Amino acid sequence: MSQKKMFIVKFQTLIKQNFNKTLCNELVLDLPKRWEKHGDLIVLPCDCFLAEFWKDLPQEKFWECVAEGLHGKRIAKQGRISRNGYRSPQVSMLLGEDGWVTHVDNKIKYNFEVTKCMFASGNITEKIRMAKLN
Repeated sequence: MSQKKMFIVKFQTLIKQNFNKTLCNELVLDLPKRWEKHGDLIVLPCDCFLAEFWKDLPQEKFWECVAEGLHGKRIAKQGRISRNGYRSPQVSMLLGEDGWVTHVDNKIKYNFEVTKCMFASGNITEKIRMAKLN
């Protein structure tokens, strides 16, 4: 079973065992369906964990549980992309102090600050060509 599937099943099971059916359905729908992983930092999409229920939990403990479930140590959440001419990311840290990460993609290491810079996968031919330059 994939890491993603295991996380979703774990949270669904926890929710179903502890909450009434109406709340259960709402919370299951509020789980992330995708996320980005950069080293030990998980970037969640803006459309998850929005229910009031999550906000009533002790936040640091909650995000620690999410990080553990996704095999990470830090958690950030993606906001909407700014329409400022630069398409700046709106990412906020939820667990951890800084957003500096090292991301390896096709044997190429990228170091960047997730709250200030976005990572775009793709265009591997150009990335490999650039990696070969001195």
